[in-house]
Amino acid sequence: MKQSESIISAEHGADPESGPADDSEEAGPDAELRELLMGAAQHGERLDRALTALVPEFSRSYLQQLIDAGAVTVNGVIARKPAVRLKAGDKGVIELRPTPQSQAFKPEPMGIDAVFEDEHLMVINKQPGLTVHPSETQHSGTLVNALLLVDLALVDAGC
Repeated sequence: MKQSESIISAEHGADPESGPADDSEEAGPDAELRELLMGAAQHGERLDRALTALVPEFSRSYLQQLIDAGAVTVNGVIARKPAVRLKAGDKGVIELRPTPQSQAFKPEPMGIDAVFEDEHLMVINKQPGLTVHPSETQHSGTLVNALLLVDLALVDAGC
């Protein structure tokens, strides 16, 4: 597996210098590989529960999906069952893949009709049919996506 830059979460215990467990597979371009060492607290635990404690920023359900997808290895072997029991000292690697929801909040160029704007407030004349924020079914082309681009422009301008 290829070690990629930490794009999912900046805070974790992986050591990029130690290298991946297996070079035969490569992670997707937006995936983060995280190396895990099972301690005494994980001894005898189910894999999915241990991952919930070791990777707390993701739900257990999402971690189970990653296990089912073959994105988790324990001691160099793909673990496909969430109920696999762990031992202290087991080494694992998880490929954290971005979810559609995590990719939804990206700036997008879009014409916004700003009726009033100052450094603290923007009044917008929202056109009919424009979705306000990303949802389960629509991840882009929303007012929030457009406002993120406006916010970036303000940051670049030093406001």
